[in-house]
Amino acid sequence: MGGPSGDDPGGNGDTQHHYLVELMKPGIVLTVSAVLLLSCAGGPRPGESPPAWLSAPPEASDSELFFRGTAGGGTIASAREAAIAAVIDSVIGEMNIGDPALRSEPARTAVNQFRKEMETAIRTPELTVLDGMTVLAGDAWKTADDEVFYGISISWDRQAFALRADELAELTGAGTLEYRDFEKRGGEAEIDGNIYEAALIWAAAAGVARNNGNTPGYRRALDEVERMLSGLEYALVSVPPEVYANTPPSVPVVFQAVFKGRPVGSAEFVVGYPGGKVRLVSDSDGRVAFLPPPLSSEGSPRVTMAPSADPFLEYLHGERDSYADALILSLETPRIDAVYEVRQRVRRVPTGILILETDLAGNPLNSTAASGGLADDLIADGFNVSVMELDPRKIMEGGEGSLLRELKADSRFSRRYRRVIHGTVSLESFERDGGSYTVRVSGTLRLSDIEGETVVHQSVITKTSRAGDGQQAMSAAFRQIGRSFAAELIDLAP
Repeated sequence: MGGPSGDDPGGNGDTQHHYLVELMKPGIVLTVSAVLLLSCAGGPRPGESPPAWLSAPPEASDSELFFRGTAGGGTIASAREAAIAAVIDSVIGEMNIGDPALRSEPARTAVNQFRKEMETAIRTPELTVLDGMTVLAGDAWKTADDEVFYGISISWDRQAFALRADELAELTGAGTLEYRDFEKRGGEAEIDGNIYEAALIWAAAAGVARNNGNTPGYRRALDEVERMLSGLEYALVSVPPEVYANTPPSVPVVFQAVFKGRPVGSAEFVVGYPGGKVRLVSDSDGRVAFLPPPLSSEGSPRVTMAPSADPFLEYLHGERDSYADALILSLETPRIDAVYEVRQRVRRVPTGILILETDLAGNPLNSTAASGGLADDLIADGFNVSVMELDPRKIMEGGEGSLLRELKADSRFSRRYRRVIHGTVSLESFERDGGSYTVRVSGTLRLSDIEGETVVHQSVITKTSRAGDGQQAMSAAFRQIGRSFAAELIDLAP
């Protein structure tokens, strides 16, 4: 059987061993019982599929790290030995303790001793304790090609892991006094809850490691910067209401960043918006306020926020490398967004007019006085309106709802107009008193959105007119209704 890879492979273990581990956590007792090493001639057969735990690896937390190793072999024993090697390699790789080829003899001895400690702790977890490490699972399975695989999963207390990594880093030369000082200060800042300060300290450690040619330390420090900032939480505080094209919003978009309920102040964030981005510093409440520039057209612009990489790159002297580029990409990926609506001002929205006028019996009149009065006043005030080239009697065929659906479906109108002023006004009374005529008309007019098939504004209006000629009195009354509705829209229009 082959041993783990590394500076000193060594160690084959017993030929058969059963282990029982009880993992104690608050409120949870988990018992793991598995065969870690079986002889080639006997013992339980491997499973027919990978274990369930392999498909759902746990994520590292503020308190724990997780490692796993999987490998194949001709037998359970050989696959297990390779899996142990794989998980040990994963642990040592995470420790960032430098290039093996550059280690001194004492350093190689220390690393090899650590490997043996891990091997023993994994093989005999019920008898061997390695500070902070716990064996979570170990299982074998067979593929359709009869190849045997073995998987091992372990957890490690983050602080205990860091202490052991520090010890080995000192021996291997991967650490320096200055780097270790930053590492200590970063850990203290994190414990105090000053997570942004901790990230800046780790960025300084990365700069020191890079200058000293300590690539493992450099990579680890950048990973710590990313880990610190991944703990930030974001909230959308406010967005601008009623934003109109070619006009800046009246209030800004406001985000907030916190860490475990504490505001993250004096931190730089990158805010993205259509057409650009800007870097802003949070206030003492962790809030970042951004007033978007005006947009020339309607839409739903998106504003995003993410940590800015610039304050951390300042510690990395010289040209950017692939590690720095990866940090930028990771940090400045948007973490939260805000979407608000930009609308055209009512006066600029293309609007059609379709008003039906009826007599005392409800029969359509060949008259456009209401439409004319409405159009004249709105055009004079800068509205983009016109009388639609459609028979007003269309209103009577299916009602107001049917009208909007038909206008939306008819490209002749939906392409030209976005809104429509529509309704029916009717003659209610027509009286003659000597040489004059008194006319009373009333109706309901609506301003509706064609695409949304919704009513934007509605009004019931009644008007009375007197004239020496009956037809003149009727036209004047209908025209007054149109002008009255126009006055309402002018007052309401932004």
